[in-house]
Amino acid sequence: MKYGIKSLIYYDTPHKIRQALLRNFGNEGPKYPIIAGCEMYDFPSISARKATAKNPFQRKYPMKNDDDPRHHCVVITGIYVASPVTHKIAVQIKNSHGYGWGNAGKSWVTEDFFRVIGVPKMAN
Repeated sequence: MKYGIKSLIYYDTPHKIRQALLRNFGNEGPKYPIIAGCEMYDFPSISARKATAKNPFQRKYPMKNDDDPRHHCVVITGIYVASPVTHKIAVQIKNSHGYGWGNAGKSWVTEDFFRVIGVPKMAN
């Protein structure tokens, strides 16, 4: 059986992004890769290499305005729920900068790293 993406459902507030991540990657979720818009200006490869699921990269400064030319897209490939009580989420991303960035092109960030995410709605 072939599957294809029918559309993307966009979420652009921290609460909606968090809920969409938990729904997609939770126990009963489909676990589809998610497209995410973010800013990479303060996230160099050395920081990406040091980040782990239990110690994800956390932005030190707020995201810049919408006109910033350094917007970037990554793919969210999974989450790690650090605590069942607080539901703190670490998010695994795959970057387009290649295998030499982070850990073989992947890293972990906090859930507030993203400006917008696009969750695939599949056609069947």
